Amino acid sequence: MSEMLELRHISKTFGAGTINEKKAVEDLSLTLASLTLRDGDFVSVIGGNGAGKSTLFNAVAGVFYVDEGRVILDGEDMTFLPEYKRSNHLGRLFQDPLKGTAPHMTIEENLALAYLRSVRTRSPFGTVSKKDREYFRERLAALGLGLEDRLKSPVGLLSGGQRQALTLLMATLVTPKLLLLDEHTAALDPKTAAKVLLCIVLVLGLAFGGIYWYVGSIFNTGEMGSLAPPESGADALVPDELSGTMNILVLGIDYSTEDAVKRDPIGQTDMILYVRVNGSDHTMTMLQIPRDTLVGEIGGSAGKINGIFANSADKENRVNTLAQYITKVFGLPIDDYVTIDMDSLREIVDVFGGIEVYVPVTMEYDGSRLEQGWRVLMGAECEFFLRQRKDTSATPRGDIDRLANQQYFYSALFRRVRTATVGDIIKLTPVVQKYINTSLNFMELVQLGMSVLSIPTENIIIGRLPVARGELYNGQDVMVCAKAETAEFLNEYFRPADDPLAAQQIGTPDWGTRSEVIGAEVRRMGEVDAVGGSDANAPADAQQAAQQANAASVQQPAA
Repeated sequence: MSEMLELRHISKTFGAGTINEKKAVEDLSLTLASLTLRDGDFVSVIGGNGAGKSTLFNAVAGVFYVDEGRVILDGEDMTFLPEYKRSNHLGRLFQDPLKGTAPHMTIEENLALAYLRSVRTRSPFGTVSKKDREYFRERLAALGLGLEDRLKSPVGLLSGGQRQALTLLMATLVTPKLLLLDEHTAALDPKTAAKVLLCIVLVLGLAFGGIYWYVGSIFNTGEMGSLAPPESGADALVPDELSGTMNILVLGIDYSTEDAVKRDPIGQTDMILYVRVNGSDHTMTMLQIPRDTLVGEIGGSAGKINGIFANSADKENRVNTLAQYITKVFGLPIDDYVTIDMDSLREIVDVFGGIEVYVPVTMEYDGSRLEQGWRVLMGAECEFFLRQRKDTSATPRGDIDRLANQQYFYSALFRRVRTATVGDIIKLTPVVQKYINTSLNFMELVQLGMSVLSIPTENIIIGRLPVARGELYNGQDVMVCAKAETAEFLNEYFRPADDPLAAQQIGTPDWGTRSEVIGAEVRRMGEVDAVGGSDANAPADAQQAAQQANAASVQQPAA
C-alpha cells in the first residue's frame, strides 16, 4: 500500500529551554493512504484553538523543520526539504486572507509568479506569454468575481474574500499533490465565507478531476430524466435573446397522501415555479403557476397543470412532459429543472435553526395556529404556513393566497441563505442528497448559486400567473389563465421589447369563469417583507425595505 502523506512520530517544541517553552506537537503519526483516498477527496483535521492544527500544516509545508520524525509525501522524504522546494508539490490557503499574495504586485504578476514557479520546465524568472494570460483570464472568469477584467490591478486593492479566492487559484494553477486549507474562511464574514467556499469547490473541480465524482455524487443529477428540445412549433414562441439566461423549472413534489403511512410513489407538483437568472445584468425573475391552472385533458381527469407530471405517458421523464407544455403554451424556454421533495422544507428550516418569516394574517386550522407578525418558524410551523389554504378567514382566495404567503417564505429563505455559514452548508448536504433532484451538473449548480447570491434583492422579481376562477371542470375547481393579462405580464418581465407575445398565442384552453381576473400581483423581493417592516422584531433589511416603500408612496406636492 502506498501513502500519499505519511508523518512518522513528528515532534516540535517552540522556545525549547526557555520559560516560554511550548510543545506544539509530540510524537504524532499520521498516514493518508492512496489506496483509500481518490484524487479530489477531502480529509478534515478537527481540533480546538491551540490544538496544533496550523502547526501540523506548517510542519508539512516546511515553514519549520520538525525536531523529530519524518515527513513523507508520495514516497519522497521531505523532512529536510526547504519550504520553497516543497511548494512545487503543495498548495496552501491560509486563515489570514492577507497571506498568500503579494499586495503590491498585480493580479497577473501574482498568478505568473505561482504559475512559473510550479511549472517544472520553466524558470520562475521567465516571462508570461499571451497564451498564459488567456489561461489566467479563463481561470479567473470561472470564479464569477469579475477579476478577469482586473489583471493589472494591485492585489492590495482587493477585498479579503477576493484575495482568498485568488490565493486558492494560485495554489491550484498547477495541480498540487496535496492542498492544505487552514481555516480558510475563519477571518471572513458569513456572506463572503459562503462565496469563497463556492469558489473553493469550483476551483477544486477544475484542478482535481476526482472531485466531480466525490461532490457530484451528493446530488441526484438527472434521475428524473432529461429535457428534450421543444416540440415542433413550440420554439417559435421563444425569442433568441433569451438564450443567454438560465431558465429553470423548479417543482415542489408532494408525496404525502391522506394515508399517513403510505407514500405516493409518483407525487404531485404542489409547487410550480419558473425561474430566470440573468447573470449579465444581475436579475432574477420568478413566475408562480397555480397548481389548479386548467390545461384540459393533457393533465389527466381533472385537467389541471399539476396533473401533467403525475399522468405523463412518459413514465421515465415526467418533468420533460411538463416542461414541454409550459414552453409550448407560454413561450418560456426551459433549460434545466430542479425538483424538491416538499418534505425537505421541514428539515432545511430545522437545519437553519428556524427562519424568521412575516406572517401576514393569523392562521388557524385543525388545531394549529400561527399569529400574525414576525415569527421565527421551525420546520413544522413553516410547513403549516406554506400549505395553509383551508382557513377561509386567513386565505379567502384559497390557493392564490397560499402562493402569496409562499412569497414571504421565499424572501425569508433567501435572506437566511445569504448568512449561511460553512457549517450550515455541511449540515444541509445530506438533506440535499435525500430530497433534491436536478438536471444541472455540479459545476452548473455552483455557478448558479454564486450568481443568485450576488443578485440584490431589489433585482429579484416574483409574480403569479394571472388567472380567474373557472367553472367546474369534471367536478373540480380550476383556475383559468387570463390570456390578455398573462401576455401583458410576460411581455413586461420575460420577453424582449421587440418580440412581444400576443394573447392569442397563449395555448391554454378557453373556459367559462365565475370571478374577476386575479392579476399577477408582482413584487420585488426587497419589498415582500415591507408590509411588516415597521414591526420592532423585523429584520433590519426588512425595516429598510419598509422605509423605502413608505417613502416611495408619499405624494409629492404639486409644483
